Amino acid sequence: MADSTQMLPAANSVCERIFEYFPYCLGFLVGDPNFGRPSKRCCQHVEKLNILAKHRIGPRFICWCIQLMVTGVTPSLDPSKIQDLPPMCNTSLSFPISDSMDCSNKTILPTHQMAKKMTRMLGEHVGRLRIETFGRLTDPDFFV
Repeated sequence: MADSTQMLPAANSVCERIFEYFPYCLGFLVGDPNFGRPSKRCCQHVEKLNILAKHRIGPRFICWCIQLMVTGVTPSLDPSKIQDLPPMCNTSLSFPISDSMDCSNKTILPTHQMAKKMTRMLGEHVGRLRIETFGRLTDPDFFV
């Protein structure tokens, strides 16, 4: 079995995919008035995340990556928008999203030590990504 240091690059690339897909839904999920409905891309990317959750990395890891992305970000996720997302995209969620993410009770997650290493490793990248992502919320072409 690989140790946690060998798994870090794989974990980084997995979170990269989540960081690539999830931002398309952020405008809607934070309740931005310019996003009354999730965009077509948001719904397409929710389907991609569902596939990853069901067949590849599991819901807990997706939860953990999303938690890294949204924790402490303002505006925070709107619980009513989270509930509205699945029916508006004609799907269900195979991974958790909430305004107060708790990924501890979902399927498999890296060990605590590995999670700490991944958090340190990804922390700077996540900070840059948050700035880039929320900067994109004002760019209507990003969500088309």
